[in-house]
Amino acid sequence: MIDREQIVNTIFMGKFAQPLYSMVPIGFLGHKDSFKDRYGSKPNIDAARKLLREAGYSEANPLSARSMVGSPWLKASLTGRSQWYRPGSSY
Repeated sequence: MIDREQIVNTIFMGKFAQPLYSMVPIGFLGHKDSFKDRYGSKPNIDAARKLLREAGYSEANPLSARSMVGSPWLKASLTGRSQWYRPGSSY
């Protein structure tokens, strides 16, 4: 669950980027807002929890991830991670 607008506002001060909803950047041939079309433009925590449960994740089997990204993208990486990892939240 990624709040793309929060990343743009936090990292790029809301001025130098647009939220990306595709693996293909805006302006490149083949760009489509695939993720926005499928999941919407705002995070949906209930839908995310449902997908995690369906994938077999639970409090007994938590999702984990590592970030090995260095500066200048470290702040963006940590912002993204903090959006989906909320200590104490259940699936």
